[in-house]
Amino acid sequence: MIPLDAVEALVDTILAGDGDLPGVGGDAGTAARFAGSWCERKRVGAVPLMGQRLYEVDRVVMPGGIPGMFRRATAHDRDALIRFITGFSEATGERTDAQAMVDARLPLGQFWLWDHDGPVSMAALSGEANGVVRVQAVFTPDDQRGHGFASACVAELSQRALDGGHRCILYTDLGNATSNAIYRAIGYQAVDEALRYAFRWRICCVTLGRTIGPVLGEPEVERLQHNFSRIMTSRSQTPSAATAAAVIRASVFRSAGRTRWRD
Repeated sequence: MIPLDAVEALVDTILAGDGDLPGVGGDAGTAARFAGSWCERKRVGAVPLMGQRLYEVDRVVMPGGIPGMFRRATAHDRDALIRFITGFSEATGERTDAQAMVDARLPLGQFWLWDHDGPVSMAALSGEANGVVRVQAVFTPDDQRGHGFASACVAELSQRALDGGHRCILYTDLGNATSNAIYRAIGYQAVDEALRYAFRWRICCVTLGRTIGPVLGEPEVERLQHNFSRIMTSRSQTPSAATAAAVIRASVFRSAGRTRWRD
């Protein structure tokens, strides 16, 4: 955990440069401290997006019997990567410009694939920072799941990172029991718990959209979010996350009628 005075100094530094942030993530204690200080100084609200677990591996357990091969993605895989990133974003509820991400990271060699008569699973590796690299964006399409492709892809990528002399970490969603079990099975050990917070109303819209989406359907959620954004922009207002939650709850009740909101 970062000392409190260091957290305050970081907030001061960002604010001194007229900086703004959509949110913060880190070990639970530090993220909570930063979010509290940021919201107090900026007079905005914060909403926790996701509880995460930080894992690190120092000895990879390779899964056996997985058909296919591990390889670095090339320019020929661009369309497949865009589809995979889009699917990953939809699964995690994060709004990502898939094309921009692929075009930025593919030339850096950061995307890796498990190939079985074509790409069937994807993982990315971050750039190195202080000797640490991070496995990210692990995704397998629905019709390719259950064959161990993601396990094999992550295991090979993790071993490659270790062979390069790096420490290798990844974050998982605490709510996803499957991914946590998979990573433990290939040798990852839990290191710490992490939290992600979002500031202001925009991310709150997305978060609540994930929650109410299965109830109302995506077209209705997008309409509510669009209308709310338009109204608040026209008023030059940036309400807190709590205000955004209240407004969208009211909109859900008005538009759904028969649908009961559940926290």
